[in-house]
Amino acid sequence: MPLFSRFRAAASILTLTLLPLAAQADDLARVLPEDALFFGEARSLAKLRESAEHPLAKKIRSGELGKLIDKLTAASDTPENRKYDALFKEETGLSMEEALAKFAGGVAAGLEVPVEKLMADPESARPGGLIVADFSGDEALFKKILSGVRKVATAKAEAAKAEKEKAAAEAKKNNDDDDEDEDEDDDDDSSKDKPQAKWPEEYEESVTEVDGVSVHGWKVKDEEKTSGVKISWAVAGGRLILGIGDVDTKDAVHRQVKDSTEGSLAATAAYKEIDSAAGDWDVLAGANLERGLGLVQESMRKQIEKGELNTGMPVNPLQIWNGLGMDQFRTAFMAWDLQHEVLDFHAAVSYERKPAILKLYTANGPGEPPLFAPSDAMQVSWGTFDWGKMFEQLKELAAAISPVAGGGLEMGMNTLKSKIGVDLHKDVLAHMGDNLWTVAKTLPAEKDANAKSAKEKKQDEDEDEALDNAGPKESQLIGIALRDSKAFELSVKSILNAVAPGTAIFNDREYMGNTIREVKDSPPGQRIAWLIKGDTLILSVGEPDLLEKVLAGMDKKPATPLLEEDFVKSAFASLPDGHVASSYYDTGKMVNALLPTVKAFLENFDDGESPLGELLESLPDQVDLPFFAVDRSYVSDKSVDVRLRLFQKP
Repeated sequence: MPLFSRFRAAASILTLTLLPLAAQADDLARVLPEDALFFGEARSLAKLRESAEHPLAKKIRSGELGKLIDKLTAASDTPENRKYDALFKEETGLSMEEALAKFAGGVAAGLEVPVEKLMADPESARPGGLIVADFSGDEALFKKILSGVRKVATAKAEAAKAEKEKAAAEAKKNNDDDDEDEDEDDDDDSSKDKPQAKWPEEYEESVTEVDGVSVHGWKVKDEEKTSGVKISWAVAGGRLILGIGDVDTKDAVHRQVKDSTEGSLAATAAYKEIDSAAGDWDVLAGANLERGLGLVQESMRKQIEKGELNTGMPVNPLQIWNGLGMDQFRTAFMAWDLQHEVLDFHAAVSYERKPAILKLYTANGPGEPPLFAPSDAMQVSWGTFDWGKMFEQLKELAAAISPVAGGGLEMGMNTLKSKIGVDLHKDVLAHMGDNLWTVAKTLPAEKDANAKSAKEKKQDEDEDEALDNAGPKESQLIGIALRDSKAFELSVKSILNAVAPGTAIFNDREYMGNTIREVKDSPPGQRIAWLIKGDTLILSVGEPDLLEKVLAGMDKKPATPLLEEDFVKSAFASLPDGHVASSYYDTGKMVNALLPTVKAFLENFDDGESPLGELLESLPDQVDLPFFAVDRSYVSDKSVDVRLRLFQKP
């Protein structure tokens, strides 16, 4: 459950991030190749501009983030950038913005991955990609756009080279021996690799006619001396078709000209399944798991036959693969749909038969919402989980992987029982009921007496530790229903007495008639505690204020529970029933919880001279984002789905 909550929380933030990516439809997938393992599609790029008028986007721009966006936009209007814009317009007759406006319709991309080559020699494997986009220009205009892009890239490279030479001269002038040594080492390392070919002078172009359309191809002239990526392109039927790497652009042009789906992504069962399951969408990203994982499996089989895949384990890797059920997966997708007032997110994984690894998630109903959750919670989740059944599934999974693994698990359980006198399955897991809930909140900054700025942390901590401690403290509770709380507690005490006889592991304290058992020597800000209240086991990590609020709410329900607020109930009612888990997120609190970590991460790269310093100064400590999200998870014999909706708070 916490794992699913983390995934859905990330989806909530990702949904907010992708707010501008709204779109409108066409049959772009019929141009993409059937071999594409991954694809992405936006129905209309024109909505990129229109989405700024959406209520959610307007709200973002009206607050602190809007000020930051405006500042960054203004910062990009530099003399250098204006010079590059002028250079581009001189070549094309269009500003960069006007050139982008020529791509007002849909866009789709497919990625082909040479799986077998990737597994055998990752260094030599090169994925290929095909992009198709609605284009209101012609072949001549796109030639000019390419030339304009080349000239701008050349000008930027020359400017960067001049800046580097200037910096090197200053370093030499200051007798900076360390920097000189580092530069020499860098030069030695780079000389080992072939230099990148300069485009277009070190490339050769070929032009091939396909159904009356000119297909332009570019490849490196001398692959022994320089390296580079193959590029091919054509403009056909109002669309730009651009191939990068080893992809068949000619076939794509043929499908576009002939209005054919033969050999296309659109004709595959995977795409049809994804498009149907996703429903209404503006932006769609998908993966053909059946094909991709099938190629991995076949590659493993060949390597095993050749004796090239020696894992050192007594179990055949293919047994593990099939035992986990990796051969059952079919598709995966994520879809975004921008509606009038909300943003929808839908993600799913489908399979032929439920894989054994997914059978470990033994949900069996919607669960009971924790109405005692405090109104200032950052996240509240609930659902069901059958712990006893999960253990049975785990035994089946181990046996399917290998008789050795299955026997080892059984032997381990018997050994554990003989040492502590407790059967983990019958005496512990079997007493744990189905209902499960989690509540999380961040500690207000003013309560964190030890808070430091990220820059202060960086002075006395290593970078990883500084990042870990940069954000506000988070408290997390997990509640697990118990079928027999007394029997469960006796079993836990027996285990503790056997593991640490005569040792005081916990500090007990009383709160409102409840005995809270806190783990001694818990990390600062991460106090670990547990208790049994009625028929519920509660685990707590973090400061105790959240636990105390929840305990008070369990004794006396809040006057207006968060989950019974009209706006929250209405949001959940807009999602389909049949779910096995639900979550509420305060998106603003989640973003604010991440901001200190983001700032600490960026400060590691701030050299005091780059524009990054200005960005850090502009980045607020807190933002006002009055958004919330709700989601539900669904598990069937054919798929696992998550549906999330992002709303503005009333």
